Amino acid sequence: MIRDWGYYEVLNEGPKYKVKKLVIYPDRTLSMQKHFKRSETWILVEGKCYIENEYGVSTELIPFKPYTISVGSWHRAYNKDNTPAEVIEIWDGESDENDIERQ
Repeated sequence: MIRDWGYYEVLNEGPKYKVKKLVIYPDRTLSMQKHFKRSETWILVEGKCYIENEYGVSTELIPFKPYTISVGSWHRAYNKDNTPAEVIEIWDGESDENDIERQ
């Protein structure tokens, strides 16, 4: 699915999980969002990516080290590098794209 920040593709899914590949274009940011029925684990596999929380604190993802976002936690990802970032995103819980609130 193409978005203004890049694109994603669903690699696998079931009723209580989804695995996606996200490609975040250089100098792009996803919306600040939270989910009520799922947590997410992000694994950076290429490039650089940061996750910002609701307090404005950013964490740089370390390649191949899982980073978990809890249910109900505000977050957004961004790429301030000059190459695309590739992330594997694993949902644990409701696998519904509508489980999202944006700021």
